[in-house]
Amino acid sequence: MKNLLELIPEIYVPVTLPLSKKELHVRAYKHGDTKHVLRAHEESKDRKKDKGKLLLSTLEQLVSKCIKEPIYVHDLNIVDFTYLMIYINSISKESSTELVFSCDECKKKQTHVFKLEECVVENEDKAESSRNVTLTLGSNVIDIAMREYTFGMLVENSVIFSDGKKTGNEMTEFMASFIEGVEFNGEYNDKWTMQEKCEFLDALPVTHIQPLSDHFDNIPKLHWKKEYECSCGHSVVAEIKEILDFFSIY
Repeated sequence: MKNLLELIPEIYVPVTLPLSKKELHVRAYKHGDTKHVLRAHEESKDRKKDKGKLLLSTLEQLVSKCIKEPIYVHDLNIVDFTYLMIYINSISKESSTELVFSCDECKKKQTHVFKLEECVVENEDKAESSRNVTLTLGSNVIDIAMREYTFGMLVENSVIFSDGKKTGNEMTEFMASFIEGVEFNGEYNDKWTMQEKCEFLDALPVTHIQPLSDHFDNIPKLHWKKEYECSCGHSVVAEIKEILDFFSIY
């Protein structure tokens, strides 16, 4: 008789990432894989900080194990990672994912089946252009190169999202973490510390923060949307477009 493990074939299926268009081959989760997630959930209950980072790092390891090709998922755009995570989850279970939404008018709840193929990528055409921000301060023209929003950046900023509460300093650090480098008078510098970036943002006139805020509005996003009419006659829009909401599906 063969080794018991040899009786279990590795079955991979193709998937194309929506933003980068990379084609990967992935497998379903194994029972042993899911035990690491359960263990991380238990460990996170005893942590006063870094709970989000622990869970996200565990999720990163789990997704990495399911990919046949050698790829560093830490550097995947957040849209591609989210899509990949949900896709692997969908082939790992027989049941469909159901989401419950309430009517704003009568509060009646209605269940909808979530289908990944119904998701669209918003701002896909702005993926590259959104990574450059130009600020004009008097006679000074400053070009700021912004980092791509990767899964790794979500892990870096996990403290901000772990409890849902964001202080002013945390939001400044979040914005500063996206600054890759600054060019002025033909000189480019990408060696600024986090403290220097935060001090730069705090010193900007309020009117000049808006172009940086627009950068986040133009970042590519995964979006699922369903419009339906409630039995009370009220039109309801059921949608998921925030990163953490997609993660809750997992």
